[in-house]
Amino acid sequence: MTKSKIAATLAGVLLAGTTLAMAGGAQAANLINNGSFENPVCTDGAGYCNVASLPSWTVTTNNVDIVQSGVSWGTATDGKQMLDLVGFGSTGGISQDFSTVANKKYLLKFDYASNGAATTQASVNVTNGSGLPTLVTSTQASTVGWTTFSQTFVAGTTGTNTLSFLETIGGNNGGVFLDNISISAVPEPATWALMLVGFGGLGAALRSNRRRVAALA
Repeated sequence: MTKSKIAATLAGVLLAGTTLAMAGGAQAANLINNGSFENPVCTDGAGYCNVASLPSWTVTTNNVDIVQSGVSWGTATDGKQMLDLVGFGSTGGISQDFSTVANKKYLLKFDYASNGAATTQASVNVTNGSGLPTLVTSTQASTVGWTTFSQTFVAGTTGTNTLSFLETIGGNNGGVFLDNISISAVPEPATWALMLVGFGGLGAALRSNRRRVAALA
């Protein structure tokens, strides 16, 4: 194989890989907005801001706290803020709508801990949409080290579904901390297979050229 043919093969593989990577990147886009609770910006000197509404979210139960990272309660896993699901009281909840395509696989991820300064135990019930099963009830007894929840699910419907977090155990104006929430589509297996085939073809072309050069030598 000539150098020009190898170059053409390489260009074709790189173009295909770039196209697939862009498609995969589009699929992997986070369907949840304001999942790290950077909006609104909390500037209160106490380190937290009690709110009854959140951009992109619906506060479904009572009120919640935007908590500044590194101020008494711990460090956010993404950005400069996190959310305490309990504001004033012992319960709180939030929800957000997101769009799915029936029979496609999605990945739900989020980081959680509990407000150890207010309560020794906090639990939250998490659901990922109408017609979709309850995923998990999480309990964390300390803010020392976050736990990352990660689970895939297959959408049962095409259209709007709802991700919700509802505090079930809390107290003393403190509950579950949440941060870095995301839902993203899982790339189809065919995408990865095409990429492997493309790079396999490039490798074969390079090996063939090396053998040809060696024979001529």
